[in-house]
Amino acid sequence: MRLVSLVSWLLVLLATSALAAPDYAKDVHPILREYCAGCHNKDDFDGELSVETFAEVLKGGESGKGIVPGKAGESLFLKVLTGKAKPKMPPKREPQLSSEQIETLKQWVAAGAEGPSNGDAPTGLAMLPKVVPAAGLASPITALEFSPKGDRLLVARYGKVELLDAASRKLIREIKGLPGKVNAAHFSKDGSRLITASGVTGMSGVATVWNAATGKKLKEFGKGHGDVLFDAEFSPDELIVA
Repeated sequence: MRLVSLVSWLLVLLATSALAAPDYAKDVHPILREYCAGCHNKDDFDGELSVETFAEVLKGGESGKGIVPGKAGESLFLKVLTGKAKPKMPPKREPQLSSEQIETLKQWVAAGAEGPSNGDAPTGLAMLPKVVPAAGLASPITALEFSPKGDRLLVARYGKVELLDAASRKLIREIKGLPGKVNAAHFSKDGSRLITASGVTGMSGVATVWNAATGKKLKEFGKGHGDVLFDAEFSPDELIVA
């Protein structure tokens, strides 16, 4: 009897695992990010559809709601992916979903199209792999500039800038905590201030003005930048930042 009960329990466990719905964050999120978010986001907004958040995925676009929870066969979202409705998505010139990926989406919708457990998390462009830096190696230099008098050297790296003595190359000051890679770093005309441009690709960008003597942050321009910044410059009169 014990053997029969154990076998029955295992069969129930296997059946439950096989019927488990795909997880939004683990299974659905990566597919939307790879095949949809490039054109359907708050900036491009093709077809008035954005898949940046789960709420926007359910809301749909100009053709109406794309997902009918529990009814995969009635969901426009799946019809355009399988070519049963026009326009076919992704377009023919773009990479196509595999049959396994389409099946994952079908199962997710059929199971009720449940969202992420941590709330309305963004689907897209922010889900980055964790990269472990090589031990003992300095991060690459991404920008370099002499001060107006030539006595200091400004060195930009990932997440920080270093102010060095130009002659001895000794560190004078280090400013840490900048978001992402620092793509540009410049002195003001009198060398009293620094301006940096940094950010994370596909997420955000920020231009920051610093006091060169103290390393204190003076001003930050980040609102509205949905992608990394590649440069930031003072205007000739230093009243405007570009």
